[in-house]
Amino acid sequence: MTEREWLATLDPLEVLQHLAGKPSWRKLRLAAVACCRQMRYLMLDERSIRAIEAAERYADKSLGLSDLGEFEYQATQVVHESSEPGNNPHAQAAHCAACCLAFWAPADWGTFQVYLWSSQHVTRSIQVGILACVFGVPHRNRRIHIEVDPSWRTSDVVALANGIYDERAFDRMPFLADALQEAGCDNDDILNHLRDPNATHVRGCWALDLVLGKE
Repeated sequence: MTEREWLATLDPLEVLQHLAGKPSWRKLRLAAVACCRQMRYLMLDERSIRAIEAAERYADKSLGLSDLGEFEYQATQVVHESSEPGNNPHAQAAHCAACCLAFWAPADWGTFQVYLWSSQHVTRSIQVGILACVFGVPHRNRRIHIEVDPSWRTSDVVALANGIYDERAFDRMPFLADALQEAGCDNDDILNHLRDPNATHVRGCWALDLVLGKE
């Protein structure tokens, strides 16, 4: 798949198959959570909402595996209590929330692909945008070879990056780019992504993760 084809596709499964390197379970889970958050308005039961929040916390190791089971059980109960998914958007959203907690194995490609396929209430273009934000665009983006100079991580940069991540304040990404540039960052891949007004920024963003030292 060429860069042009990758950017033009609206098939998230095809995108997954052409990602460079092996994505971490954390990034896969955060990408799934980001897709699920697009369907939050369809979730009628608080247990489903708590499930996606728990999945996100588990991805960032602020929630242990032993605590995850109860959230998975509650999310699964919502699915069982719902009518057959079929064309019922609320039941489908509940199913996707439960799926966020189902990825027990690192980089469980099969489960993630099934999840994406079932998320029919999130447009394919949004899904592809989320994957591009989390994993980067192959060919054009060489993030796997980018090294962040420690001198770029000034107190301002670190404070901005942590605030953006913790508060999901992705509208501040251009300010982070400015702070990085002031600190000496001259990497166009990082700066352009942070400043891209058309990017679908989410937790797990490859550029933000690089600044924060997350994998």
